[in-house]
Amino acid sequence: MTLTNTTGKALGEVQPFLLVSSAEDVDRPYWELETEYRDAKTGRWKTFHDAAPEDLFGFFAVGPRSAVTLQLRTRVVKDAKPGAGYALAAGDYRNRDGSCGSTKEAWYDFTVLPRGAKPTQPATTEPGEPGGTAEPSHSAAPASQAAPAAEIPTCYDVSNGQYRNNALVGRSFGIPKSIPLGTQWTTYTATLTNASVKELKSLELRAKLGSYVYNEGERDLSPYGDLQYWDASQRAWKTLRQADGNAGGSVPGPKTLKPRESVHVQLRFRVSKDLPLDQTYDAFTGLTGTFVDRYRDTDCTSHGDADGGFYPRKG
Repeated sequence: MTLTNTTGKALGEVQPFLLVSSAEDVDRPYWELETEYRDAKTGRWKTFHDAAPEDLFGFFAVGPRSAVTLQLRTRVVKDAKPGAGYALAAGDYRNRDGSCGSTKEAWYDFTVLPRGAKPTQPATTEPGEPGGTAEPSHSAAPASQAAPAAEIPTCYDVSNGQYRNNALVGRSFGIPKSIPLGTQWTTYTATLTNASVKELKSLELRAKLGSYVYNEGERDLSPYGDLQYWDASQRAWKTLRQADGNAGGSVPGPKTLKPRESVHVQLRFRVSKDLPLDQTYDAFTGLTGTFVDRYRDTDCTSHGDADGGFYPRKG
């Protein structure tokens, strides 16, 4: 896998992203194959299972007109379902000045053969090399283009837990493990990709900032935080605040997402110094995409997430 900086400027931190997955209707499509990355520093192979991209790859500085090549290997598990599979390759970057962005996704198709079958010719790849200046498939759209969600049941409820959402693949980059309280903004990118063969309709995007509440008496971090998205049409940051005072809300975007299209959103957040640190906060921020699907002749909603967790600390 090669990530190329096609710009004339250095990219401070580049985060590779790779998903090797089955495209069949299985419970955990990415468990049908095992993929490993060879760490150039140690020479050891690292497994993708239960590893976040930052833990697996780390970050790379990529100079102007330069490239980074990663060595990977994949095998099919013994009980995998034969059928279609794909590798989704991409990358995200950020610089010290707060600028960040994402590459155009590259897709590699292959077929998972039954046990004992002979390999066929190498699969062809779709055009599109990951590059530093690649434009996203969908950038933020004017608010008037946002599609309001209908009040319909979730696919999980309709199916009694049998529904499998293998459509929306999410990734985020730039959310640190911990952040200091105060006025400093942390900027990151969130991407949702339609990895299915169907068009996702009535798509809604919502950005979120908060913390999990596990016990009675614990507070949510959300009212103490600020969350903004970058409005590309007006070239300005827009604040997201709900009526109850929590940080978060709807982000304008496309109404539909065709197969292998993506929506990229730049977000930034901060947490006030007024946040009481008399408890531990398991905090998170990110983007959720909700769309209307159909299960057993019933319209229902499904979703995908591109988020990350962090812990607040004193500055």
